[in-house]
Order: sequence, then C-alpha cells, then structure tokens
Amino acid sequence: MNLFEQWQAAYQLRPYLRHLSDDQLRQRAIDIFSNFTRLTEDGKIGLESADEGPPFWAAKWTHVLEELQTRFGPHPAPFVDGFMKRAPIPDPSSELSRRAAYAVRSTRLPDRPFLVKYGKSNRLEAALTHGRIRIAPASLYSDPSLNHAIHDDELTIVVTPDPEKVRIAPVSQSGELDRESEFTPDSFEESLTAKTNYYVFCLAGDLLHRLFVDFDSDACLLIRDGDEFANRVSSAMTAHAFGWHYHHQPVNYFDPIRPSRLEGANPYFFKHFRFTYQREYRLAWIPKTPAERLEPVHLEIGSLSDICELVALAGPDG
Repeated sequence: MNLFEQWQAAYQLRPYLRHLSDDQLRQRAIDIFSNFTRLTEDGKIGLESADEGPPFWAAKWTHVLEELQTRFGPHPAPFVDGFMKRAPIPDPSSELSRRAAYAVRSTRLPDRPFLVKYGKSNRLEAALTHGRIRIAPASLYSDPSLNHAIHDDELTIVVTPDPEKVRIAPVSQSGELDRESEFTPDSFEESLTAKTNYYVFCLAGDLLHRLFVDFDSDACLLIRDGDEFANRVSSAMTAHAFGWHYHHQPVNYFDPIRPSRLEGANPYFFKHFRFTYQREYRLAWIPKTPAERLEPVHLEIGSLSDICELVALAGPDG
C-alpha cells in the first residue's frame, strides 16, 4: 500500500473522529487544511511537501476525508455546502502577498535561530530605534474584533477526546468513587483554565511571507539574537512584574482530539494546533498572586539596532 492507503486503513481500524458533531468535524477539516497549505515563493498555493519532514498534516487530512465520506458519501458530497470557503487561506495573488514574497526572498537570514515580530512599519521602526514595545495581557487576545490569526482564548485550553477513552464514575455519599456505576459518555469536553491573567509578548520563529498576509503586516522586526532581546525586555519588565514567574520558549501545539501532550500542560505555552503554522515563540510573565485585570505595559528599552533589523515591504511600485 502507498502512504495514502496506509492512512486510510489506519483510520478505518481506529475511527477516532466518530464522536465529533458535523460542525466540529468541518472545523477540524478547516484547521488542518490551513496548516496543510502554504504560499509558495512564486505566488501560488502549495501543499506540505514530503521533503519538508514527516507528512503530519497530510495524514490528518486523510483521516478527516475518511470520516467526511463515511457520513456524507464520496467526493464531492462532503463539500457541496461550501464550508471549506471559510478556511483562512491568504490570497496568493494579492499585492501584499506579492510584496511579502519578494521581501522574504531578498532577506538574508542568520545562520543561528532567530525570531520575528510582524507588524506595522511605523511601530516597528520605533521598536528598532527606541526600543518601544507594548506588552499585552493575555486576555486582550479574546477580543472578537481581532482577525483569525490573532484572536484566541489565551487563558483556556479545551479538548474533546474520544469518549471511548473516558470513564466517569459518580461519587458516593461517603465520598468514594462508585466504580460499579462507571459509564462512558456519548461526548466529552474538558477545559483547563489559567489560574490568572498574565502578560505575553508573541513572536514567530520563522520569516514566512504568509505571516505578513495573515497579520496584515507591512514590515517585520528580524531579531538576530533572540536571547539578548528576551533579556532586555525582561529586564525592563521587572518594574512592572517584580517577583513574577518569567519564561520564554516556543509554543507547544496540541491536537484537541488526541491531547497526549497535555499532561502537566498549562495555557501559558500551549495552543490549539490550528495555529501551528505560525511557529510562535513567546515571552510570558505570570503573577504569583492571581490577577483578573491587567493593563498593557509600554516599554522603552533603547535602540535594538545592534541585534535587530527592520524588513519593510516595498511599495506597490517597488
């Protein structure tokens, strides 16, 4: 069997998406397809390549297709309602996409790991020249007015695992579990909520022209020394978050259907896998005493030109 047939057979043996509602299954298809696709350097939509590593998304896409066809019939029946039009795939022919692709091709990247902050050129110019940086509370990102690439509940993790893997036992009057009355639910959802609001500064771990489009950015700050950048920002935040827990690291992405990586997890550095393509890296400050409301902090840490450079997209005629 080829890989596609192996993935089909594996899903037929273990149909782990069967418990999802139709809407949940469609949303999963959208999330996977968004990660499965990419914008190519020549301004087209491409797919995950086997040369880029294990075909993680291709396998998951195959599993979704199997479940869709089981419910709705063979292609094109699962897609006749047009739900895939909701997939947030950037327009590769847009002017912003063209300019971003050129900027990525023209930028020489460091040999060592680097970080990227996407945004508007005027704000990033101020960050480069004066070190003006805004640190936002995590609760800000739940604002529904934010676009799809930014909007998220950064305080809660929600998982919907296969209910066959879940056993629920009532508690008896004596406070002990009544094992004889255990049962498997028809559906199951579990959430993990942060004990406190916290400050977070989000970056990306790669220079991708899709991210310019997703974040509606006309520039980015290319941070050539991520550790030094993090040290300067954390030092400046001491006055605002003295004694708080501070961490900086890549975000871990979890599959809400198969959340095996969530043991010991917390919402501070875990996100739904729909955002995996962003390759986020974040700095986070977590108060020791729970705080519900936090206000944005505005820092000015001095010029960053020794460790960063501004990559600005050329104008339409550039």
